[in-house]
Amino acid sequence: MGRTFDNALLNLGLKNQYHDGIEKLGFNLEDLIDKERDAALGNGGLGRLAACYLDSSSSQDLPVWGYSLRYKYGIFQQLIAPDGSQLEAPDPWLEHLNPFEIPRYDIQYEIRFYGQSERTTEGRAVWSGGQEVLASAYDVMIPGNSQFGGASFPCLIVCSPQAMEPKTQTTFVCGRVSPSVVSISKASMVNYLPRPSSF
Repeated sequence: MGRTFDNALLNLGLKNQYHDGIEKLGFNLEDLIDKERDAALGNGGLGRLAACYLDSSSSQDLPVWGYSLRYKYGIFQQLIAPDGSQLEAPDPWLEHLNPFEIPRYDIQYEIRFYGQSERTTEGRAVWSGGQEVLASAYDVMIPGNSQFGGASFPCLIVCSPQAMEPKTQTTFVCGRVSPSVVSISKASMVNYLPRPSSF
């Protein structure tokens, strides 16, 4: 998605005003922009294409929404070793949280993985087995470019998964703590890193 702060200033036509205001305070706008971590929301080819769609849609006042996982780590951050070789390390872009996202504590989605679905005699499909994950939503506003008449703010909704609460306390008694720990671990891995095929 790129850096939200710089993108917002550019699209709202406020970059020059911010530059002058911050300069009067004795700071440099570019230094401030560089402090923001790049949002690591799957920055492969499809991620870039989705970002372009959101930017252009907001500039044309189209009522759109985008969805993504709220990845804990980006693809990688490039480091240079003392001998000059390149090292790739996890990119902890959420280390200091994201000031440009709005937690939506009122919105949670139940997502189901694995398991199987079966048709009932009434023709309905019933899912059973597998694992349920609770996805908490965060909103990231994408301002349109004012030079092209963009006045809308499409929303990118990023979801952070967590394990579902156990249906009963049976899981935690009789020495059956292990299944619940495995469930929590699996849920936390869903958004750990962008999938390799999106690199």
